[in-house]
Amino acid sequence: MTGLDAIPGLGGILSGFGTFLLPLSLSDPEDARWRRFVDAINKITDEKIDTAIYNSVSAHLSGITRQLRIYKGALESGDQAHMRSVEDAMNVYMQGILPQFMEQGPRYRLLPLFAPAANIHLGLLRQAAQRARRNGETPVADDYAKQLDECIEAYGHHYDTVLEEQLPKEISRHPHDHDKNRSQPWAAVLAWKSRQQLCHGDMRTCWSSFSERRYPDAVRPRLDREIFTPLFGSYYDCKRPFPDFLPSHNAPKGPITTVRIGGYNFVDGMELNYFPSHGPDDTDSTVIGGEGGEWISINDVGARKHITAIEVGSGYAVNQIRLTFGDGSKSAWVGGGRPSDPATLHAFDGHRLSSVMGFGTAAGYGGVLSGCVFGFQLLEMQASHALGGPVRQHIESVWPQALARG
Repeated sequence: MTGLDAIPGLGGILSGFGTFLLPLSLSDPEDARWRRFVDAINKITDEKIDTAIYNSVSAHLSGITRQLRIYKGALESGDQAHMRSVEDAMNVYMQGILPQFMEQGPRYRLLPLFAPAANIHLGLLRQAAQRARRNGETPVADDYAKQLDECIEAYGHHYDTVLEEQLPKEISRHPHDHDKNRSQPWAAVLAWKSRQQLCHGDMRTCWSSFSERRYPDAVRPRLDREIFTPLFGSYYDCKRPFPDFLPSHNAPKGPITTVRIGGYNFVDGMELNYFPSHGPDDTDSTVIGGEGGEWISINDVGARKHITAIEVGSGYAVNQIRLTFGDGSKSAWVGGGRPSDPATLHAFDGHRLSSVMGFGTAAGYGGVLSGCVFGFQLLEMQASHALGGPVRQHIESVWPQALARG
């Protein structure tokens, strides 16, 4: 599940994440499914949500579940006046508790719980504004739309500020390895940012699409962001403890069309090609590493349903690479590899390989590729037209297992 599955206005706040939080039966504790969500988050992040942190807001989480249950009943009643009163009451409740996630305690550790709570509140405001607009209650709709835009700004600012405050801490926790040129600060931050995106960043990325003023009708948000693998090999071009800025690029606008990889005892170089101006930073291709070794070309990436996983062996340099495609086929191995540096499989559920960033060549190894990082984008970047019954059932069946696989 990504942020695309949690957008309101497609099927309402009970179509996606909100439905997941409702207990399966009246005998279940009101926070039972919040606890399942926490368990799933804790499987894919090093920053665990421990019992003390959870208990600090557990009453609010149970309250959100109670509000969702009341909302569901009002929605099923079909009574517009009742719906209006429930929306007003739930909005007051959410306005009261969200600051508890933002203004006290360990704000960063609370972020995985703040994001879905904020997501539900934004969904409520958008749906309330749309319902009032349909019923001809223009002043009410305008008021809810104004509150919605203010909350989008406030919640987004809080989320971004908390992550910005955490960044120096992540850097200091991973000092630079001068011996092996691993650029530990940069590699650690890149992995950290990818974990944040998988856990709750997709929700935050989609918040701008909640605006009823900007998107009064159906909206289909698009998530073209990238998440990245660990650093393979070494960062030979890093001469300082930490670069002045993180190496980065604008995400590709389209899929990889062809691939070339060269190597012999190690991986010498790699070339990814795209449709014209659809690559990173609007380029046609990315070329990394050196030019030696034997090269293979793969010209049917699209026909093989994209590259969905990579196997990489690395040590001081990148030793070997093999690609796995969406149709189940694999490329040949490129590079030699050593028993001491076995290859490992890297993939993100529902994603395809989208880019590569290379970091110099290892002169002592004959100019082979010293290190690289691979980017992945979603296979389906755009939200569904509507989150109806079948989609809701699918989300119920895979969440939070899909998150745990991330």
